[in-house]
Amino acid sequence: MQKERLLSEIQAKKIQENQKNTLDANEKMKSLNDLRFALLQKEEEILRQKAIHQALMKRGVDYLAEMELGHAPPRELIEKNIKINPEELSMDFILILSRDWLLKRTEKYDWRGIGEREELCGRGEG
Repeated sequence: MQKERLLSEIQAKKIQENQKNTLDANEKMKSLNDLRFALLQKEEEILRQKAIHQALMKRGVDYLAEMELGHAPPRELIEKNIKINPEELSMDFILILSRDWLLKRTEKYDWRGIGEREELCGRGEG
């Protein structure tokens, strides 16, 4: 009787320890995925700014000087009206645009963690 109780306590403790390790690993993976997502967002913004800068540079030094002196429209307005030609962009930017297109079509999935899978299994919170 004592052996059975001791055995069941050991098994319960082992199960509890395994569950804790799994939860810790999932939490670490989620935080790493969140960090990766933030870095991808920064990279995307840098590549967009690079493309805008390249488009402004094509207008010439005189145009940039006029912008600096305030004789040209504000930079924000110019950025909104610049048509970026995908052929002129780096391959990285084209891949990011493709990723954005794909993510917009698969919004219901939580690519930064395991939220959707947990929800499908009935363990998610919402």
